[in-house]
Amino acid sequence: MSTAGFQLTAASIDQAIGGAADKQRDLATTQADLLAKLNALGADDNARRAALQALATGYAADPVTWASDALYKANLMGGNLAGVYYGTVQQGGTGGTGAVLFNFDNALAASRSISAS
Repeated sequence: MSTAGFQLTAASIDQAIGGAADKQRDLATTQADLLAKLNALGADDNARRAALQALATGYAADPVTWASDALYKANLMGGNLAGVYYGTVQQGGTGGTGAVLFNFDNALAASRSISAS
């Protein structure tokens, strides 16, 4: 299937793959950076939630819930999704079997260099 005005060639496919690889790396980096900033707020999740709650006072209608939700979502993105991308979190398998670490960032490095050319 082709979109009007888009010529499907080996070069255009390389460019599309490289561009997607760039975006995926940037997204994983943003997610991991956000989690690192939140982790710097305290020694454990309770301290981080307290710091986030203080930041949310006057912003969120329910600062306690907002703080818990923000930390949960940042952990999902920065810990889990970025972790899978960088090969620090196991993926696949069921019940602890068959799960593997795979570093997508390393695997896609050559594609990123194609998009830069």
